[in-house]
Amino acid sequence: MIIRWTNSVADALLSLRVHWLSTAFGLVSVAAAVAAFSTTLLVSGAMTDVLGKRFEYLGRDAMTVSVADGENHNLPMSISTYRALARIAGISAIAPIIELSGKNSRASHGKHSVVTQAIATTSDYFRVSSLSLKFGRGLAVADDQRATKTCVIGSELAARLGLQNNPLGQYMQLGEASVRVIGVLAPTMESGKFISLDYVVIISMETARAIGVDTGQIDRALVMPSNTAFAGDLRDRMARLVSTREWAEKGKGGLSARVETRDQLIKASKEASEKQGLVVSLIASLSLLVSSIGIMNVAYLGVTERFREIGLRRAVGASSVGIQRLLLIESLLVSIGGDFIGIGISMLAAQPVARLFGIQQALPLDFSKIGLVSLLAIGITVGFCLAPARRAATVDPVAALRSD
Repeated sequence: MIIRWTNSVADALLSLRVHWLSTAFGLVSVAAAVAAFSTTLLVSGAMTDVLGKRFEYLGRDAMTVSVADGENHNLPMSISTYRALARIAGISAIAPIIELSGKNSRASHGKHSVVTQAIATTSDYFRVSSLSLKFGRGLAVADDQRATKTCVIGSELAARLGLQNNPLGQYMQLGEASVRVIGVLAPTMESGKFISLDYVVIISMETARAIGVDTGQIDRALVMPSNTAFAGDLRDRMARLVSTREWAEKGKGGLSARVETRDQLIKASKEASEKQGLVVSLIASLSLLVSSIGIMNVAYLGVTERFREIGLRRAVGASSVGIQRLLLIESLLVSIGGDFIGIGISMLAAQPVARLFGIQQALPLDFSKIGLVSLLAIGITVGFCLAPARRAATVDPVAALRSD
């Protein structure tokens, strides 16, 4: 039996070499589908990890307060609502967040320029968050009181701007304004250029006002309760105040306050990312299915082209089972070869693709996912080639030899 299978594999390899054009088409189809599927899984898995870490910098008991419309879309909160929120009893620290956009999200130093995440806040931001510093200091009360035009930056951003050696006291450009670096955050070991604090620029609200940012509205507030035992009551009181004031100021109903804890934010972010990853994976699996259908059509065409060859094999003693086994081994070899090529391509392409989504750190190789894709590709390819193999097994040798 071993000799029989060995001879079948040798025959299949010879046949694939003779019919090199259809072999090449099959390899390219499987490799492209496997590469797309594997790359999608690797990148979507990394994105899930990135989004899950997005809010881990917050203190364990911290909460975010924001405004949403009836369709759950984020809306800005007025600064007067934020100030009223800050007067509520039971708050240990509160910090506003304004996410800068446009030209104010571009950091540059010398010939280096990076589009990054820039936020305006207050010194309480460093009390609410669990951030630590590698160099220098964070924002201080003095920065809240006047436009000192200072900033704290992420460690990776400092490296990208060429400030990693001696960043403190040096000036960089944020948009068109010149700001002085007073601190560098410790590396967070996160990935994600546009959501990682390794790439952030933090300035005070007064500095933001001085460089032309509208500070009359904020994107959200970060709150640290003074007593976690009454956090639920504090959450209800903040929600009522924000909803009431925003309804009155914006003059329309349907607005609501969204108060979320750190754990809720992390969980919701991961769930959203996993759903997006599932949709993308389904689309990638369709490409694998389409490529398998293409290989099946090539196999049918191959049976037609090799009609006389198959008839001759049958005439000299090959059984229908042997013919079927030969074609299935050919499809198996093509799928395995395409698998290896596709996985190699995905390993080379995954990191550049991830960087397009802002993921900078090296992607871990998830061999369980890669193995799953490989087995799925082999199974689908061989499965779709069963019908052409059965058709070849039923070829009448007499009719085949008489055909032109």
